[in-house]
Amino acid sequence: MQQIFAPADDVLMSDAGELKVLMSMQQGHFVELNATGRAIWERLDGMATLAAIAADLQDVYDIPPEQCEAEVLEFVGNLREHRLVEPRD
Repeated sequence: MQQIFAPADDVLMSDAGELKVLMSMQQGHFVELNATGRAIWERLDGMATLAAIAADLQDVYDIPPEQCEAEVLEFVGNLREHRLVEPRD
């Protein structure tokens, strides 16, 4: 949970109403984010740890810490698979 991620350099973003659509130019994959996904995405700024993001969202969505951490990890894992985020040191 101490990892830090930021959007990959080749990601294109577009807002579609309340949704955000991401596309990896390298992979050609589109990913549509709902409100929760968008909230996580917007916090992946290359400075915040996943633990900090989960703690922030836990307060916003009023869910248990373990559940929030698991959901953040799963979401970021999916973004990594699509090469939409990259780890930062």
